[in-house]
Amino acid sequence: MRVARQLRTASLAGQIRALRCAFQPGVRCPTRWSTRRHPGFSTNDFAITRTGETGSWLAKRFHGQGIGTRMRRAMCAFVFDELDATEITSGAFLDNQASLAVSRKVGYRPNGTEHLVRRGDLAGLQRLVLTPGDFIRGDEMITVTGAESLRVFLGLTVR
Repeated sequence: MRVARQLRTASLAGQIRALRCAFQPGVRCPTRWSTRRHPGFSTNDFAITRTGETGSWLAKRFHGQGIGTRMRRAMCAFVFDELDATEITSGAFLDNQASLAVSRKVGYRPNGTEHLVRRGDLAGLQRLVLTPGDFIRGDEMITVTGAESLRVFLGLTVR
């Protein structure tokens, strides 16, 4: 599958290439780029549930440049538009305001909290949910070719 995008910056090209491996059922994308961006989508039984979870990690030196927001929007647009997802979930630790801000910009809504152990200490996690109707798209156009093969692989109806 080849994913092409009208890019304003060359650095986003590597993030979009990560989409190639990000949709294997139950597997997060293992690719790490030299700038330490890590987008991913995980799901189980997608053909039935039509849901999954996004996750991403961006090195602090790249915060505040819009990269995380564009990376998450690209992932969500692909999952909604090409795979017909009905809902996408995510989560961020309550003290990770940068991640929570990216999620808000994309349209995620709060969906409960969890208490987890992080590095031996108690930490709160904000669960988030995004539906196609709440999705806030950016102004960059995404063009996808080859999604039919992925739809077949996932057991989805070919368009």
